[in-house]
Amino acid sequence: MKKGLCLLMVCLLMMTTVFISCNQLETQDETSESVTTEADAPDVTESQSTEPGMTDLGTTEPETTEPETTAPETTEPDTDNPTPDYSEGLRFKSTGDGTCAVVNIGECSDKDVVIPPISPDGDSVISIANYAFAGCNGLTSITIPDSVISIGESVFTGCSGLTSIIVSNENNTYYSAGNCIIENERNILVAGCQTSMIPADGSVTIIGGGAFHGCTGLTSITIPDSVTGIGYGAFSGCTGLTSVIIGNGVIRIGDIAFAGCNGLTSITIPDSVTDIGQNAFSYCSALTRVTISFNEEIDFRAFEGCDALEEIIITGGTSIGWAAFQKRTSLTSITLPDSVTKIGDLSFHGCTGLTSIIISDKVEIIGYGAFYGCTDLTDIYYTGTEEEWAAITVSPENEALSTATIHYNYILEE
Repeated sequence: MKKGLCLLMVCLLMMTTVFISCNQLETQDETSESVTTEADAPDVTESQSTEPGMTDLGTTEPETTEPETTAPETTEPDTDNPTPDYSEGLRFKSTGDGTCAVVNIGECSDKDVVIPPISPDGDSVISIANYAFAGCNGLTSITIPDSVISIGESVFTGCSGLTSIIVSNENNTYYSAGNCIIENERNILVAGCQTSMIPADGSVTIIGGGAFHGCTGLTSITIPDSVTGIGYGAFSGCTGLTSVIIGNGVIRIGDIAFAGCNGLTSITIPDSVTDIGQNAFSYCSALTRVTISFNEEIDFRAFEGCDALEEIIITGGTSIGWAAFQKRTSLTSITLPDSVTKIGDLSFHGCTGLTSIIISDKVEIIGYGAFYGCTDLTDIYYTGTEEEWAAITVSPENEALSTATIHYNYILEE
């Protein structure tokens, strides 16, 4: 009985041990499986682990679309502001500070010259030198860039074919109007051509020195009332000029202003003029008649070389200047108004064709040699009495006055 009980207990113990062992093995398997699952779990960042429609980050994958093939936009050319086709071959002179001047045409053969704002050496083009385009007969048009801040004198002298002058609208120093170049600040017309028309809107007050010098194609010009001064040589050498109208605002006509204008046949100078410079109308070989009304003095040799001059009508002023009309051999008659008080030295010296002169009783002085060499002077018409004539101070070398017949108490025609 005891043996059977012991055997039963042994069997139970063995069964318990087996059960425990099995449980341990099952637990180890589960643990091993769990460890294996964690260790061997695939990386969720791998693309194959993601489900269709999901990105690596778990967000919805954007739909793949074919790129749009949009045709490139075509830009129409700016016809209002086209890119200038700058002229090549112009000669520049550098100032050494990053700027330069156009000094002449150089090797440029363009008829329509467009000055570049930057020279081939990289300098900014800021000026056009005196006489820069002188003698360029083939030049028909010129375009000046906004970089230019200085333009010299007589830049287009002898450019007989020039008809168009354009200054860039972006230029702050100069602008173009009526085919003229005008300086903004001082209202000076600095250059023109044969087709120029001086603006009459008050924008021009001075015609600069040499502005139209040598412009042989210019045939007529009207100087508006806004102009007060005509500069040195402004129209000198304009051989084709036949008509000039000088406005009533002009005060001064500069030296050689109209010298060598061979086509000019007559000129009328208004009351406003107080100063006529030296040689202002010298060698106007076709000039036959001059009407002058001035308040001061005609300067030295204003009409020298005007060999065709036949008639001078002086309507105002106080003094006839030194040698003002000397050697005008074609001059036959002259009338002096009652405002003149002095006939200057050599005023009519050598006027061998002068036959008569009208002198008012207001004249007080006749200068040295004023009528020297006036061999044909036969008649002097004097508005005063013989006593008044005798009171005039007559300087030496005026023998012609003593040989001519003096008509006293002459009444001037209205």
